[in-house]
Amino acid sequence: MKYFFCGLCLKFANWLKNILIPEICNRLKIQKNKVVFYERFKCGYDCNPKYIAQEILKRKLPYKLIWITGNPKALKAKYPKQIKVIYHHNMFRVLYELATASVWITNFDFNHYFNWGLPKKNEQLYINTWHGSLGIKKVKTFINKNKNSYKINEIKNQFGLVDVFISNSSFETNVYKNAFLFDKTICEFGHPRNDIFFESYLTTSEKNRILKKVRKYKNIHEEKSIVLYAPSFRDDFRTDCFNMDYDVLLDALNSRFQKDFVLALRLHPNMAIQKKNSMKKSDRIFDYTDFDDIQELMYACDVLITDYSSCIFDFMLSRKPAFIYASDIEQYNNERGFFYPLETTPFPIAKNNKEIKEKIIDFDINMYHQNVEKFLHEKGCIEDGLASFRTVNLIEEHIKNFEKQN
Repeated sequence: MKYFFCGLCLKFANWLKNILIPEICNRLKIQKNKVVFYERFKCGYDCNPKYIAQEILKRKLPYKLIWITGNPKALKAKYPKQIKVIYHHNMFRVLYELATASVWITNFDFNHYFNWGLPKKNEQLYINTWHGSLGIKKVKTFINKNKNSYKINEIKNQFGLVDVFISNSSFETNVYKNAFLFDKTICEFGHPRNDIFFESYLTTSEKNRILKKVRKYKNIHEEKSIVLYAPSFRDDFRTDCFNMDYDVLLDALNSRFQKDFVLALRLHPNMAIQKKNSMKKSDRIFDYTDFDDIQELMYACDVLITDYSSCIFDFMLSRKPAFIYASDIEQYNNERGFFYPLETTPFPIAKNNKEIKEKIIDFDINMYHQNVEKFLHEKGCIEDGLASFRTVNLIEEHIKNFEKQN
């Protein structure tokens, strides 16, 4: 009997995704001014989609903005009142919003909805901004374990419906072409989330708001300097590589920069399970893992330390000091691999606590700035604080063309 019901359920699921859902979605009329944002799973109102939405609101464009989130905590976050927030488990509501939107914007892929029968219409514009930036760690087809026909086909399905990728450099454009097997339009606009690091983007009141928000989150006094430690995750979820001595780090920073530092720890969303093991009680260490926007956090911090997170390539645009602490470089390189050696980046590299102390004490800010400029030039980086502006121009153009044709 159980096999009968299992077979019946399977037939029903196939009927849903192959017949009913595509038929209904195709019949739903596109709303010309609707823009749907789908943020990366476990995150909230952040990354490139947030800054595109902010630019739309800044221009007071008459768009209906829908924000789909995979993070239940993000449902309680503070969104602009003009944005309607929907939890992704409300699948049929999500399918409706996507089927009737003129524009889709995401920073990853939401292929599971296509697997459930969601069709993409020719009149819809699908923009993918991705969530990395000049990253060193390999992705998709470049990862050894993905180099088989099954994974290749999966990647083609994930990104085959994307109309436009947003890139910030000639290097990243080549990564999109090869890692995502993408052969359509790639716009080198810069990353909207990185506009925050350019002087012309924020007003004085916005700057003060962000600085106050970051410090108020953990009641950090304004006289304290902040070092952000934002390590990436490991594919096997090992934790022995996170062995930094925070006291050694803070003492070295205090000595080198003659300031009183505290540490803000921000773990990767995939590391939430290790969170308790990574924290220790101290009046100099604060947990910022759940802070809603890492760009704002980086803007307010004075120094950044990570291992393989691409956030360091965002932070470098501020020209503030950044260091790499990676105790498992060889193992990580063998398992996942780098696009280029860590040694070719502008960042001082340490593999243990003794080395991170030495790298900080010997840090040469002038040499670092020279290396940053050289690196950005070599990678063909075009970040200039206008990425949000360019991306919304693209959206406006699409919606205007849609109106003319319909």
